[in-house]
Amino acid sequence: MRLFASFDIVAYHTGGALGDGSMFRLGIGMEIFLLMSGVSVGLHSGERPLRPFLAERARRYLTPFAFWWVVYAALLSFSALRHEQPAFSWFEPSMIWRGSYYHLWFMPVALGVCVAVEALRLASRNVPSRVFVAVVLLLSPLLFHAGPALRPHVSIGVYEWVWAIPAVPISVAFCRIIALPRTPRWPLAMLCFAGAVALSGLAVWYVDRDTFPLRFAVGAFLIGLGFAVSYPSNALLFRIRTMTAGIFLCHPLVIRGVLRFIEPLPIALIAAIIWVLAACLTLVLQRTRLARFAGAPPETAAPVARHKPSHAVSA
Repeated sequence: MRLFASFDIVAYHTGGALGDGSMFRLGIGMEIFLLMSGVSVGLHSGERPLRPFLAERARRYLTPFAFWWVVYAALLSFSALRHEQPAFSWFEPSMIWRGSYYHLWFMPVALGVCVAVEALRLASRNVPSRVFVAVVLLLSPLLFHAGPALRPHVSIGVYEWVWAIPAVPISVAFCRIIALPRTPRWPLAMLCFAGAVALSGLAVWYVDRDTFPLRFAVGAFLIGLGFAVSYPSNALLFRIRTMTAGIFLCHPLVIRGVLRFIEPLPIALIAAIIWVLAACLTLVLQRTRLARFAGAPPETAAPVARHKPSHAVSA
């Protein structure tokens, strides 16, 4: 799922840079990453004290955010000077928290989702899982409608936070289902929940014609499908997780550097080339002192051995 999400984000931005509006740009990678971040917190937060856990999450998200903020700000300033414009003509106040380049806002927003997931998990720990999941399903149309309803009334620097609201209760509900006893009908329960969330998002999209409920609907269903399929937890999957985070952070740099040289190629091939180059750059950076800025987790974030590795999720 992380590989798919990272490639979808690269393809989305590649198509946007080329002015391509085809369905090749699915645009659901951000939703998948937000939901996976929330689920990861819900599964692992109980294994350590709250304050150190949240502090570690803040370092993991905000340290790369600050580093790439400076990198992309330097690129924008260089480009402005080259075109004989003021060095900071590109700057807007909202960039302080949403980043100097597109989709860097994911880092602080994902941290906010993590904090909200932990708060909701603690506040609802005495609520039976089946009741909690049912309430989330009942409220899901309102959650999906919140983004489209508030879009005209908030600025672009705030809208990402409003839009991410559905990720919080849906992530906790996923964690509640994962914690249920592993009976033969457990995968069916996971798929039913994911399918019901998807139908709710599709219904809101049909009424509002806003793409965000549709993207959350597809993303939630794919994640539910991924959880319903057993897989072994190993070092390779952990490496993939760290690599995809780095691809997300550095692929705009690759797009700016190589797109003009490969622009005549088919859009799918261009996206694949940029993804591979971003992956290579990530792997190189993760072998230097810049590793923590390229998606590599702290030393304390090694894979956790769980009792049921077939359903383990990397932190």
